Amino acid sequence: MNRNISNHKRKANPVVGANIFSQWTFWWMKDLFRKGYRRPLTQDDLYDNKPTLNSQPLTNKFLKLWNDELAREKPNIFRMLFRAYGALLIIMGVLYCVLETGCKVVQVLSLGELISYFTPGQENISNQMAWVYAVGVVIPLVLKVIVFNPYMLYSYMIGTRMRLGCSGLIYRKILQLSKSSMNDGMSGRAINILSNDLTTFDLTMTYINELFRGPLETILFGYLMYLEIGISAFIGVGFMLLFLPAQGVAARKTASFRQKAAARTDVRVKLMNEILQGIQVIKMYAWEKPFATVIAKVRKCELSAIRGGVYVQAALNSIYMISGVSVFLSLVSYVLLGNALTARKLWPLSITLWAQTYVSAKRAEQFLLGNQSNVNIPKNPDLLTRKHYQNSKEKSVIFENVTANWSGDTTENGILKGLTFRAMSGKLMAVIGPVGAGKSSLLNVVIGELIPQVGTVTINGSISYACQESWVFEGSIQDNIIFTEDFDQDRYHQVIEICALRSDFDLFPYGDQTIVGERGISLSGGQKARVNLARALYKRADIYLLDDPLSAVDTHVGHHIFDKCIKEFLKDKICILVTHQLQFLKNVEHILFMNAGEIQAQGSFEELQIMDGLKFLGTDYAAPTEQTSQADDMNAEATVKESPMKKFEKDNGNDRQEQQATGSVGFGVYKSYFKAMDNCFLFYMILTLFVAARIVLSGVDYFLAEWVNWEQSLTIQNIEVLSATASNGEHQEQRETFVTIYSVMLGLALILFLARTYGFFMMCLRVSLKLHDRLFGRIARATMQFFNINSSGRILNRFSRDIFAIDCNLPNSMLICFGFFMDMTAIITIVAIANYWLLIPAIIIIVVFYIICNIFIRTTRSLKRVESLSRSPIYSHTNQTFQGLTTIRAFGAEETLEKEFHALENIHTSVWYVFLAANRALSLWLDIVCIMYVAVVTFSFLAMEKQFKSGDVGLAIMNSINLVGLCQRGLRQTTEVENYMTSVERVLEYAEVRPETALEIAEAPKLDKAWPENGSIKFINFSMKYAEDKDFILRDLNFSIKGGEKVGIVGRTGAGKSSIIQAIFRLAINHGVIEIDGIDTNQLELHDLRSNISIIPQDPVLFSGTLRYNLDPFGTTDDESIWKVLKDVELKEYVSNLPEGLEYAMSEGGSNFSMGQRQLVCLARAILRNNKILILDEATANVDPETDQFIQKTIRAKFENCTVLTIAHRLHTVMDSDRIVVMDNGRVVEIGHPHILLGQNNGYLRKLVERCCPNTSMALKNIAKNSFERKLSNDNCK
Repeated sequence: MNRNISNHKRKANPVVGANIFSQWTFWWMKDLFRKGYRRPLTQDDLYDNKPTLNSQPLTNKFLKLWNDELAREKPNIFRMLFRAYGALLIIMGVLYCVLETGCKVVQVLSLGELISYFTPGQENISNQMAWVYAVGVVIPLVLKVIVFNPYMLYSYMIGTRMRLGCSGLIYRKILQLSKSSMNDGMSGRAINILSNDLTTFDLTMTYINELFRGPLETILFGYLMYLEIGISAFIGVGFMLLFLPAQGVAARKTASFRQKAAARTDVRVKLMNEILQGIQVIKMYAWEKPFATVIAKVRKCELSAIRGGVYVQAALNSIYMISGVSVFLSLVSYVLLGNALTARKLWPLSITLWAQTYVSAKRAEQFLLGNQSNVNIPKNPDLLTRKHYQNSKEKSVIFENVTANWSGDTTENGILKGLTFRAMSGKLMAVIGPVGAGKSSLLNVVIGELIPQVGTVTINGSISYACQESWVFEGSIQDNIIFTEDFDQDRYHQVIEICALRSDFDLFPYGDQTIVGERGISLSGGQKARVNLARALYKRADIYLLDDPLSAVDTHVGHHIFDKCIKEFLKDKICILVTHQLQFLKNVEHILFMNAGEIQAQGSFEELQIMDGLKFLGTDYAAPTEQTSQADDMNAEATVKESPMKKFEKDNGNDRQEQQATGSVGFGVYKSYFKAMDNCFLFYMILTLFVAARIVLSGVDYFLAEWVNWEQSLTIQNIEVLSATASNGEHQEQRETFVTIYSVMLGLALILFLARTYGFFMMCLRVSLKLHDRLFGRIARATMQFFNINSSGRILNRFSRDIFAIDCNLPNSMLICFGFFMDMTAIITIVAIANYWLLIPAIIIIVVFYIICNIFIRTTRSLKRVESLSRSPIYSHTNQTFQGLTTIRAFGAEETLEKEFHALENIHTSVWYVFLAANRALSLWLDIVCIMYVAVVTFSFLAMEKQFKSGDVGLAIMNSINLVGLCQRGLRQTTEVENYMTSVERVLEYAEVRPETALEIAEAPKLDKAWPENGSIKFINFSMKYAEDKDFILRDLNFSIKGGEKVGIVGRTGAGKSSIIQAIFRLAINHGVIEIDGIDTNQLELHDLRSNISIIPQDPVLFSGTLRYNLDPFGTTDDESIWKVLKDVELKEYVSNLPEGLEYAMSEGGSNFSMGQRQLVCLARAILRNNKILILDEATANVDPETDQFIQKTIRAKFENCTVLTIAHRLHTVMDSDRIVVMDNGRVVEIGHPHILLGQNNGYLRKLVERCCPNTSMALKNIAKNSFERKLSNDNCK
């Protein structure tokens, strides 16, 4: 999210003011080519977007058209596209088709007459007329080239407008998605549609005329052939027309395979997105292998669908290459040598593209027709459920008998049932209750995410909202707080003071301008929670909805926020606070106690006490503040030195731009690509097939010319076959020999073309599979530092767009490129055989080609890289929108986010347009050079006195004419190969990132299955850093933890508490030694180390898949054990009532479970792993006190003999520990039993406890004292 992206300005695009000559010759690009030749281009070198390609107006246009479609019974995206640009495309296509066909007719007729001039004995054509016919061969080429490239660029732009309009619709739809529909892998599907599906529009529109030009030219030239050779012409034409039904079959098959491949790509991208979001948990659980297995399985299914499309494409490419030659079989005439081949050679590409576009458009249509956030509003007006009056004078939130569920079905039991209450200004309302009670769902009703089926909700006033799962996007901390509001310095400083963020800003390298990573990866849980809260408070609103904002902050900060923020700052506002911090309830005017979706009691704290409404808590509330105390910050007098985060962020905290490669794609990239096939024999065999197929096909052409020359030689000798003489029989036998040889060569060419095309595509898919596996393998094994500085959108771009380019685009371009070089060599050879003097201009044009391509490729290479870089932010923006969708809608920020999306699209489109224009400029100038060569070849036969055979003349001129389309397309595809190889380069870049140490090491110590038996942990001269060029985060740690000890770790924010977790799991760079049961963990395989340590993280992470898979991805645990563990964590009854039990499908992120239920699933994981060491990263911060007590009780029972390390944010969870480790500035400053530490004057722990209120401080001291006395008693008993 970038507040300034909408104001991004560049210099005006020179094409806007260019004259017609400059536009048609692309002369307006000369400065860019000059600059691109001298040095690599960057985004700053490019121009502003063309006004006609601005995303916002195009989206508005398509939105109106799509709304018209929605008013119909059956909305159809193709009808929308046709209404937008269909008429224009048809008019352009027809005009271009008429012009090109007319030019071809003139050219064919002129060529026929010119060849007739060289026929022995002809006297009808004079030398002057022959020159006229020669001009008639060349001029149509000039006209065609003048029109062709501007037409192609304009067609591209129509496709781009379609893509931009549909992309805008997709993004707007994302902003409207219901929460229930988001649980079905929508994020992966949306990113795949934006990155792959809609991009087919750009290319497909350029081939619209091919679908009807091919049949038209076949019929027209069939008629011309009929005039020349009579009824036999219909043999060749009929042969070609036989493939029209095959075209339809091919299109349907291609569409079917494309649809399957796209659906499987959706699954893969969705899984990759989940993996990236939960990569740290995956590493700590040592789950890389099971996830790699899942990804590999999905990838193979995806490639099997792509492979099916390859079969069809191989057949199309081969048959249509030969079908042009097959026309010669019926002609036996030099007049139309090769013409039919040219008329139909683009059909296979157009068929494939249109089939892909059909599938892509349908997928976009299905997405646009998906559920919206207001999909479950009842149709019955008597059940009107939610009324929102923002400008009402009397502010209130009123629920009247409200029942709601996420499915929108009024017949189902609601997750909220019969809620009735009224929230008014100046009266703080707290919502409390156990896990899964419906507290967050109540807030979702208020913000409009959940629409009631029964009852009425009346909202009077504007809303601000702080969600339970803190949403922090990639950008500065200030941007995260201000979000879409205007900057108000006074309010901003007031908000950061009441949210206790000022001291945190002092720790950051650039203060509030420090760039935090995606998902706030650089911030602690408490910092994210306060930034999330600050965003809600900064917005001026009447109603503030705060979903458990106090869970992740320490006691002092919690009291500060409650007093200064909730009670004072919001004293005149409506504030509904969902909380598990029950010590604050005495200061709340109105309390709602919820359980099982119902309000079981409501009123003031005193009223609930009278009616026993608080008895469910099982807690004495005489001194409620004694129950919860938190420990995230040390006292204000503690010296704040340079924090670990500051050292971690320094020099790169505000530099997260993706690096752009420079120069040509190195030979090493090509080498790595072909090396990935792991089969040199296959490579050389396919290369041999390419050469053999081209030799045989050229042999067919040359043999046909020799056949024609032989027929003409009979006329020269005045041999007339008028009867069945011996000579006639001899000639007839010779003709049969020609036919036989010709047929064999034709059949062999067909077989070779099929073999080389199929083999080549199979080789490319093999390489693609290997590259993807290498990419995933290295990403899964990358260090956490890599994920800290690279956004998920940037990484997903490799797995979506770049892999798609390697799967589908690169093989086609390479096939055309290889074929081009073979064809060009063959054509020059054939022309040289006809007239060896033509080798001189051939050598000249090769040199000119090299010079032109060298200039153009340097520029297009840079443009392609810049285009790839400008595409990644679009996917990152989309991904972050999914993550913060509830907050975005609650803030009414859809319009702002949409503007940012359009701004990102405009930046990309500005590069895309210049890239396409550069390609068309290359095409134009190559065609001009080829036309010069055609003119030289054509006129040379007339200029030389030497007599040439008509067959040789026809063969030479026809082949040189083929160069006009062939060279520009072939050399453009050569540049495209390099452009697509940048995708390979980008994949290889991430496939070679520095990995962690190996999961498995041959020389590593072999551990017993029961390791670690004792669970002792010892730090010896230990230090840790996140990167080699950064400062140490942990310094000189020397302490030990006995097996079975329960140890709490406390310290201020940035003290290094969480870094100890990173160190034990070896997620960063360790210096020194950590021993577990006397074994140096640096010597262990990572898999052995991590799989033998259990952790329950603060933010529970679940993945899509079955509940069983989330508990046991390796599939090593039987059902009985899993059900027993679910019973232990009190989830058995809930899971048994689910439709599929253990096979219940979890949504992305586990969003169909409440936060507390997810935490219980994580606890069940830890119990199942049955390890001797358990680490708790404040696992109970987001649950109610009853669940907290249950989890603590379960941990004490199930891990009684285990070593338990608790990273504490709340002091009451560790004050009964055997020992407490106090961290500050990356060092251990105190260690010992909490009771002993509390007795030390000026001790760190003592200062922290004494900062709490007197009641809480005394309660904490009593807990420590009682624990110490029990310990002494137990020691004496022993």
